[in-house]
Amino acid sequence: MKQLLNAAATTIVAMTLVACIPNALKGGGDGLTKTSELWSDVPRMDGLSPSQLEPPLFVKVLMRTALNEICGRGGQDKGDWIVFDSRKTPDDVRDFYNNHRMADNGWNKSDKSTCVSGSQFGASQVGMVCLFAKSAGGKDIGLMIIPAQADRAGQINVWFVRVEAAADSPPNTASKNTPANEERSTNVHTPAPYGIDQRPMPDGSKIDQLLPPQVGAYTREGLRTAGSGNLKVEEIGGAIDGPIYADYRAGSATIFVELGVMYSVKDARDSLDVATGDAAGGVFPTDPRFGARGQEPSYLKVIDSGGAFFAWTRGKYYFSAHAKSGEAALDAFVQAFPY
Repeated sequence: MKQLLNAAATTIVAMTLVACIPNALKGGGDGLTKTSELWSDVPRMDGLSPSQLEPPLFVKVLMRTALNEICGRGGQDKGDWIVFDSRKTPDDVRDFYNNHRMADNGWNKSDKSTCVSGSQFGASQVGMVCLFAKSAGGKDIGLMIIPAQADRAGQINVWFVRVEAAADSPPNTASKNTPANEERSTNVHTPAPYGIDQRPMPDGSKIDQLLPPQVGAYTREGLRTAGSGNLKVEEIGGAIDGPIYADYRAGSATIFVELGVMYSVKDARDSLDVATGDAAGGVFPTDPRFGARGQEPSYLKVIDSGGAFFAWTRGKYYFSAHAKSGEAALDAFVQAFPY
């Protein structure tokens, strides 16, 4: 790590530091935790209002993609995050958090902008990510600032993620031939659970088609976006810019469903990495009955004390269903789902 810190490529250093947090965004333990205030070495731009928003799918994808590409050092790192609402623009964020101001606050100096396209992390919904790095107190420290479009018109959410790692800690030495990476890159088709690979592909962005009001015995009772209460279909509109959540009920059984309409097939498949962290402790199953990546469709199934969970992709579409009451309820729902 010291060799990297002495190099001129500050952006790459920051990407490495920000990436190296295991089990990120799991809400505690070894993952990133929410903090209530900006850190003393990060100046606060005018116009930032505290937000109670939880990380939406595309922000989790952003972090998880960086994790999988660069990291894997075990539990010696830590980090936290905070989010604000603002009526500023992403360009305002970039201009305020410029290299000169950040250097004055102790971050590494750079002659070039350290703001890069979110697509470099596989998150096309994020136009910009600003990255900063420094060493202090025997630690390597990284900062990621993510201005992202909010649900409310004329407003953005500004995400700050700050991570620390012991200086000179060993880098990820995992081989590209490890089973996890072989599984991730394989194009060998594995028959999918519930026969979802035999179903029609979803198309368009009409909510009532992608999340039907009735799925078998299950009736849709609620729709919402990140940070919103229940919404009517017409309130969501014709474009789906972030995750849509739905609640289905059949008697006492309930199913929580998440829908993501991504910019690419890769973005949708990367969402499974988020699901792996949230539902499977960061360990993707090797048994093809419970998981497959790099194919159409890709999927993940987890059965544990918290219930039954199934996430899958169809092209650029991501779906997940969680039944707290167990596998029978999940089976009945997914078998009746159209995609």
